[in-house]
Amino acid sequence: MKKVLFLLITALVISGAVWGQTPPPPLVPVPGAALSGLFDRFNAVPTISTEARYSAGVFTSDVDNYIGINKHDPKIGTFFFLGGYPSIGSVDFTRPITYALSFGLGKTFKAFYLGVYYGGSLLEAEGSRYKDEDGEGKESAWAWENHLAVLVRLTGINIGAFRFDLVADTDTELTTYKGNIMEKDRISSPSIALTWGGLKFAGIAPYATLGYKFPDLVIAGGGDPYKQQKISSNGAFGVQLGGKYDLDSNSSVSADTVFTYSFATNHSGDMDPLKPYKEGGGWNAGLKLGYSQILPLGKVSAGLKPSLLLGYVSESHKTTYPDAPQLPSNNYFELAGKVDLGVKYQHSALLTFYTGASLSIFDWVTLSHSGGDSDNKDDTKLWLFRGLTWDASKFNTSNHLGFGLTITPSEGFIIGLGLNGLLDKLFYIDLNGMQVGTGTDFNDSEANNVGDWATHFLRGLKFDITLSYKM
Repeated sequence: MKKVLFLLITALVISGAVWGQTPPPPLVPVPGAALSGLFDRFNAVPTISTEARYSAGVFTSDVDNYIGINKHDPKIGTFFFLGGYPSIGSVDFTRPITYALSFGLGKTFKAFYLGVYYGGSLLEAEGSRYKDEDGEGKESAWAWENHLAVLVRLTGINIGAFRFDLVADTDTELTTYKGNIMEKDRISSPSIALTWGGLKFAGIAPYATLGYKFPDLVIAGGGDPYKQQKISSNGAFGVQLGGKYDLDSNSSVSADTVFTYSFATNHSGDMDPLKPYKEGGGWNAGLKLGYSQILPLGKVSAGLKPSLLLGYVSESHKTTYPDAPQLPSNNYFELAGKVDLGVKYQHSALLTFYTGASLSIFDWVTLSHSGGDSDNKDDTKLWLFRGLTWDASKFNTSNHLGFGLTITPSEGFIIGLGLNGLLDKLFYIDLNGMQVGTGTDFNDSEANNVGDWATHFLRGLKFDITLSYKM
């Protein structure tokens, strides 16, 4: 059994090494090739308020700001919220809730301000143990699901605020035999970050973030004597800097820049016939310039946030594997302009409605290559340009405009609701198609009568909800 397992593991590792030297498939530039996931990579707070979600981020609330390095109010008193799940592809039904908890707390103490966010389910684990004629084997698996952010600001010392972020959505599987690791797989390894900010210099509120993602890990071992091979990949280090300048109470300009270095995949160990080597890695950089303007118009407030984004990503294919071909890197460049539009309607002190959308003005992406040995040069250059399009991720994937509602039954207590679960049954607004139509359930009645229609209409209703309270 041990020899068979060792041969299988060896074959698997060798195959992986050979595949690592195979030229990558043909690539094409696509929107987001250099900008997707470039900014705020180490942000551990996935939540967003109802106000921000349905206004394309134009309007915000304490749910967004209490943990913000430059947005928090150190004199907030006591603030608490539950919910705040963001839209991922859709605003009418927020992302599937896998967290057992999602809550935030902001508290003003005499000596300091404390902001805390936690979202997760802590830990899920399982395992087994067996014995055979040669020894004991164990199998186990565990999954961490935790997002934690802690912001601290000392009130007696004017040194700004510090925020620590931890993301641990990590899955691990481990098999051991006679105390030796036979196989270990750790994916989505944790990331940590430290951010400083909270001060103003000449009217500018700067911030700086240092982040690190631990590498994923694969270990395969076996044989007599015992040997193993380790593959460490997807580790990264990043720096993001930025600042905002308020022109007046309703307008501001901002700038953000980011640099991230991705470590090469490292193959190490003593399993024959492989030798230690490295491959891949790369880096990316980006710049974002933004402007924000809110226009109060009585009960209605409108806002727009145009921005210009530039990103560059270089994916290396270099390898130290003996006699392996040196392949050229893939280099993506992207320049994009967009504008977020939001509308707020303050119907009364009790009810406020929100809607919004994001318009991509242009998106220009190029793909080129550099490096490589004389036999693997690639002078191919590809580009793509896309003009005006609505960004469906800011309302929903079916291109239906999203609507949100906040209810304030008493001072400081806010209930946020997404309305599309109900409204899309009645009507929809399709921005890309410039259409208004009846909902899918509007005429859906098996018995063709009002009673059956009413009961069918109420089936399957879902509302995302966020509760917050400040005192």
